[in-house]
Amino acid sequence: MKIGTTALVKGPCFANMDILGTVDPKNVYYIMSANFQNFQKRPEFKKIFDVLGDGIFNADFDLWKNQRKIAKTLIIHHTFHNFLVKTSCDMVKKGLVPVLKFMAKEGRVVRYWLPLCRS
Repeated sequence: MKIGTTALVKGPCFANMDILGTVDPKNVYYIMSANFQNFQKRPEFKKIFDVLGDGIFNADFDLWKNQRKIAKTLIIHHTFHNFLVKTSCDMVKKGLVPVLKFMAKEGRVVRYWLPLCRS
């Protein structure tokens, strides 16, 4: 089920749980900042993603706030920004552009998200 930029996704089959995902900026802010305490992870989630430890993806409440502060400090640093720009440009130049050139030469239609999802 999808409403705008928010969707209920059946997923992952090994987890037997559905995931509500959103990319709507207002919803993301509401969930991640304004009302984070109302969206705690359930035990099933923590069990499935235990391999991630107590990092930002598994943390709740005060631990999450601390993780978020640390992540924000790293993300706004100019070195991270430079790395992100270089990595993104390299991925486009070495990955996306050659695929699109080949597909254009062959006269094929490309679903734009497929090349972008490959690492």
